[in-house]
Amino acid sequence: MLYFTDLRNEYNYIGCDIVGISGSNFLDGYVINKGKNIGIQKGMVAITGEGLVGQVTSVGDNWAIVQSLCNENIAVAGYELSTQESDGIVKGYKGNEDKFLAQITGLSIKSKVSKGDTILTSGLGGIYPKGIKIGEVLEVEEDKAAVVKNAIIKPSVDFNKLEQLIIVVPKETRDVKY
Repeated sequence: MLYFTDLRNEYNYIGCDIVGISGSNFLDGYVINKGKNIGIQKGMVAITGEGLVGQVTSVGDNWAIVQSLCNENIAVAGYELSTQESDGIVKGYKGNEDKFLAQITGLSIKSKVSKGDTILTSGLGGIYPKGIKIGEVLEVEEDKAAVVKNAIIKPSVDFNKLEQLIIVVPKETRDVKY
């Protein structure tokens, strides 16, 4: 699979080092070594070669905080790669074994999403560009009361091993509104 950065030339990319953790663990955020001075803004998206990390939630002159996808405060529209269907909302999800996972909710009850499927960002909402890998479906659940399906996702990024990430910067000079 090609990396997102290979396919999308409407963005610039800023490589950053993770210099700390904001709070008690990576769910609270990563502190990176770049900020406003080189154009990073609140709301910009953070990725690695493996996929989606999260979103910039705070920015200083020479630093920024990126909150990870595993945090329940981050939400992103996603879809299943092979069928190009089943838009849902992906949020952080803490599994029974204290594994940091994500969950895509609100899928159509007719959705064909199944274990092993790849979930990507859909681009809906305009915050996250379309086509960034989020992760792989571990299990699918039917919520019969709400007439929807939900799926547990193993993120493609190993949040415990991150040292560097990439900030996705739109080439258009308009302000990023998140």
